[in-house]
Amino acid sequence: MAKIFVADGDGATAGQIGVMLQEAGHVVRFCREVEEVASLVRADMPDLVILEMRFPGKGLAGIALARALTADPHLCRVPLLMLSDFNRESGLPFVLGENDISEDFLPVDAFLDKPVPADRLLATINSLLAPGGSHPCRHCPRSGP
Repeated sequence: MAKIFVADGDGATAGQIGVMLQEAGHVVRFCREVEEVASLVRADMPDLVILEMRFPGKGLAGIALARALTADPHLCRVPLLMLSDFNRESGLPFVLGENDISEDFLPVDAFLDKPVPADRLLATINSLLAPGGSHPCRHCPRSGP
């Protein structure tokens, strides 16, 4: 069982993800306001954060949020999973693979397109929660384990 924080401006999507995670035995906390995510994550110190790339009226705020979380020495070791429906909504070929996730562009540990099948979402979460599950490109300014 892990504490998982879901940051998504779409309450329906966050709720669906939350149900999947709770059925898998995880404790889930939600936030729909991008401006509140960092302080809530800092207060709760979850085992994993799931971020939406786009927030209503805030554009690609999830990318800036990922950068802020990984730059914070108290939060940088919390694994980040980014979800987005950008490909489906825009029709643009925005695809991220393991070699495309970089500390400079998008400092997350995994990226999945929405809608995400439950088995794929849970498999990704399990791999991120496993020891050594963080992306090898992830830099953390905090030293030590």
